[in-house]
Amino acid sequence: MIDSDPHLTWRVLLVVPIVVGAITGALVGLLVRVIEDFLLDRVILGLPGLWFAIPCVGVFVLTRFAMVKVAGTTHPGTAELYPYYYHHPDERYPVNQAPGRILSGATTVGLGGSQGLESQSVLVGSSIGILLRRIFRKRLDYLARPEGRNLLLVCGASAGIATVFSSPVLGAFYGLEMPFRNRLDARRLVPAVLAAGASFAAASLTHNARSLMTYVPHDIGPKEAVGVLIVGALCGGGARGFVWIMGRTRGFKDGSSPWLRAGLAGVVLSLLAMTAWVITGTAITAGPGYVATSWALPTVGSSPALLLLLAALVIRLASVLLCVAAGGGGGVFTSMAVNGILLGTLVAGLLGLENPTLLALAGACAFLGAGYRLPLATAGLLAEISGSAMPIALGIVAIGIAMVCMGSTSASSTQTDARSV
Repeated sequence: MIDSDPHLTWRVLLVVPIVVGAITGALVGLLVRVIEDFLLDRVILGLPGLWFAIPCVGVFVLTRFAMVKVAGTTHPGTAELYPYYYHHPDERYPVNQAPGRILSGATTVGLGGSQGLESQSVLVGSSIGILLRRIFRKRLDYLARPEGRNLLLVCGASAGIATVFSSPVLGAFYGLEMPFRNRLDARRLVPAVLAAGASFAAASLTHNARSLMTYVPHDIGPKEAVGVLIVGALCGGGARGFVWIMGRTRGFKDGSSPWLRAGLAGVVLSLLAMTAWVITGTAITAGPGYVATSWALPTVGSSPALLLLLAALVIRLASVLLCVAAGGGGGVFTSMAVNGILLGTLVAGLLGLENPTLLALAGACAFLGAGYRLPLATAGLLAEISGSAMPIALGIVAIGIAMVCMGSTSASSTQTDARSV
């Protein structure tokens, strides 16, 4: 058992995760504040009318430049680094690629691409862990071993997601579940929890926590309970279709004339952004999806009309999938949850429910949980946002239904159930 290893001291189990988490939280919080809060929200979305869509034209060209010229590679995608190197402990983690990959996230997310900074956040956490390993491996023998490297990768990934998604529970279980399709690394539960908690706390000093949506407590009737089950099935099927299209279009960016493809894709993204703004009156395609969820679930007033919600869902799906196909530098983690929110809100409208927040929350957790095979992580997110037993119970059922509908596929091509160190 790993717990009986004499090299696995309290410094490794307690101090190292907290240090990795605190540094990661501070850096990721700063990253979000600069790229999302300032560049995207204030500069790009602060432009009048449709002008915010113009910078989208250069998103994929600039992102490709960041990856090819600065990072020096386009493979694997930044989102795949953590699970890949978790299962390949003998390969050197590419810390030197971090500046280029972070820049690619800035050009994609900061200029209005339909992705978030989740991949960059995990990259920052993992890189911090690897750098600390190189510094302290002689003093802490356990870190020099493959098991020690994986512990640091888990802590870094948990810390990164905890901050960028403002959810310590989601972050902790992300680090444990993400490398696998049907398993989790339960041995590293305590370090993952410590890293996620320290990250969230440190990030709060530089970046205000934000929730993807707000759940409004209310009495839940039979019709709404049935609606949650419907949403779970639709999100499972939707996630499966979403992942299928991702797999079929990922190679687009690497075809002939890649720079021309990047430029043309940018034009299409700009046109989608303009279309969405004309239809909805807001920039729902921009960034990870907080604009879209605020529009679909306003704090004052009712949700938009059903046809508008359907149009928004279709356009948002198209823009996210375009970003994946054209080589966007961000991640689709938050975007998947947004897909579920829009779908859940749409179903709530079809059922005539006055309060759509339960179905929207169940949709977010079901779509994301199925798409990336993260049932425990998304159940934790569900508990954090809802805070009461009945929504949690129904939401967990929705996640389970979505997982069954999803089958064995995943948005991550490097997840595997092979045993690792």
